[in-house]
Amino acid sequence: MLPILLFSLSNSVDMEEKLCLSSLKSFEMLLNDCAKNDDSSFIPYLQDILEKLIRMTKVQKSLEIRLLALNCLNIVALKLPPNQIIKYQKFVCKELEKCLTDKKRLCRQLAVEARNRWFLLTTKNS
Repeated sequence: MLPILLFSLSNSVDMEEKLCLSSLKSFEMLLNDCAKNDDSSFIPYLQDILEKLIRMTKVQKSLEIRLLALNCLNIVALKLPPNQIIKYQKFVCKELEKCLTDKKRLCRQLAVEARNRWFLLTTKNS
């Protein structure tokens, strides 16, 4: 199911907003479920997932898409094992810096929260 969801995330940015939102919401639910069950099925796809979510944080036509993508990045940093995601820390923090200048305050707030979580990966007790 994860490859299909990744495919929908990669193509939904250029397509209709409703498709993109439904893909992101499904992905968010799947992320939460996998984190609860200590499922590591995301790890092989993590680089693709992060790249797609980062790209979605820059979609200017929809605030909701940006917010959901930032929330998913926050969930990844919060619920996946730090030793598995630490190698993406610099990339994600650098890319989230661009979201700190978003025109919407809510988006900037979520970007700060997600970026702080990614910065704090090195301080978590594993």
